[in-house]
Amino acid sequence: MTSLQDLPTELLQRIATFLPCSATLNLIRTNHRIRATCNDHLVFKAIALDTRQHSVSWRDTETFLEQARFEDTMRTAYAVDQAFVNAEAEDTLWGLKTPTRYGENYIDEWLPHMLALRNPAALTIRPESLFHVLCRLSRVYQSNQPSRARAVDFLLSRFSLFGGLNSAAQFESDKERDRDEIAAKLTNIGFCLTALTLEHLYWYTSENATFKALHIYNRPPSAAEGDKELENGLFYTLPYLITNTTISTPSSPFPAADAAPLPFAFIYWLHVSGNLASIALPVPSRIPFSKYIHIPTPYRGSGRQFSTAHVAKMTSPDFLSGRWSGLYTDERSQNLHIDPPMTNINIVARPRGALDRPAASIAAMIDRSSTGQDACGDFTLFGEVHEDGHVEIAKLYFNSGWEWMWNGRVMPFGIMGAWGGLLAGGFGGYFWIWKDEWCGEAGSARWSRT
Repeated sequence: MTSLQDLPTELLQRIATFLPCSATLNLIRTNHRIRATCNDHLVFKAIALDTRQHSVSWRDTETFLEQARFEDTMRTAYAVDQAFVNAEAEDTLWGLKTPTRYGENYIDEWLPHMLALRNPAALTIRPESLFHVLCRLSRVYQSNQPSRARAVDFLLSRFSLFGGLNSAAQFESDKERDRDEIAAKLTNIGFCLTALTLEHLYWYTSENATFKALHIYNRPPSAAEGDKELENGLFYTLPYLITNTTISTPSSPFPAADAAPLPFAFIYWLHVSGNLASIALPVPSRIPFSKYIHIPTPYRGSGRQFSTAHVAKMTSPDFLSGRWSGLYTDERSQNLHIDPPMTNINIVARPRGALDRPAASIAAMIDRSSTGQDACGDFTLFGEVHEDGHVEIAKLYFNSGWEWMWNGRVMPFGIMGAWGGLLAGGFGGYFWIWKDEWCGEAGSARWSRT
C-alpha cells in the first residue's frame, strides 16, 4: 500500500500548497523525507499567496515576498492562515486570546500587516472583534497609574498581552517603556478597527450589520461598575474614551495612540447622526498601503515597528500634495455634533525653505496656497508637518477671519487630531481628513444637521 511519503516530490509539494500553513507545519514534523520535500520556500510562498474562496489576486504580497527570506515567507504564510481562521471565527473575543507558533501572542504582530497588504481574508474579519481589544487597551492607556497597574495585572494573567512580562510589578518597574508599548499596540489596533469597519461599510449593504454588535457600548459604565465590567469585557464606549482624553494644546503634540481610533469614532458619530450614507469615505482595499508604509515582516516582534512605518513616506511633500476631504466635530457647546464635511481641500506641500522656521524636524511645509471649503466658508491652510508625523496647521477663513489650529498626526488613513484656539485650553473638537483618491462613492442621502 502506497503511503504519503512514497509519493513523488512534486506531488507531495503540490499537496502541501493546498493545506493551511499550520497543517503544513504539522506535516513536515512527521518524518525526515516529508520535511526535506515540503519545508520549501516555494511551498510556503504558494500558501502565503492563497486566496481560497476569494477570487481576487493578492498582488501586494507577490511584491512583498519577492525578496523575502524563507523564514519570512513562512511567517507571512502563517499570518495568512491566521487571517482565514479568524475571518470565520464566531467568538468575537478571539482578539484577546490568540496564541501563535512564533512566541508573539498579540494580534498586532500580524493583522495590521495583513490589512496593509490588503489580504482578502483579513479584510473580511468582523470589526467588532477588534472593538473589545481597543477598549481594553484604551482603558489601560488612559487610566491613572494605580488603576492602570490593576488592569494590566488582570490582562497579563488572563490574556498575556505583553508576552515576556508576567506581573504588574514588572510593569511598574519600567512604566514608561511599557506605556510606549501599549501606545504602539493601541495605534495598531486603531488602524485595524478602522480598516475593517470601512471595508465592511463599503461592501455590505446594511450598515446596521456592522454596528449591531457595538450598541452595547452606547453608555459609559459608572465608577462602581468599572472593575466588574473589566472582567466581563464590557467597556466604555469608544466616543466616551476618546472625548475623555487629555486634549493636547498646540504646544503639545497630539499622541498617535489617541489619533488612531479617531476615524472609527467619526464613523460611529456619522452613524448615530444619520449621515453615514451621505459621504464618501476611504475604502482600504483601494488604498495602496504598500506605497506609503514600509510593511515589516509579521511575527518578528514588528508590531511596534509597524505603528510608525507609515511616517517617513506620508510626511513627504509628494504624498501630502493633492485633493483631500474631511470631517470635524464641534464641541465648544459641550454638545458634540459633526458639521457638514470639508470639501475641495487642495493641499500644496513643499520642502522647508530659507524663509520658514529653522527647525530641522520639519519634513514638509503646508503652503498658504492650500485651500478648502466647509459650512463656514472658504479657508486656507498653512503650517508644518514634522518628521515624526506631528502636524501643526492653521485654518484661516477668508471672509470671517476666524483662525483655528489643527494639532494632529499623519496616520495611515490621513491626518487627524484636535482643533481649537491658539491659547491653551481652547479645544474645539476633532478633525479627520483623507485623500479623495482613496474613496468609494457617496450615497444620495443629504446631510442632516443634529
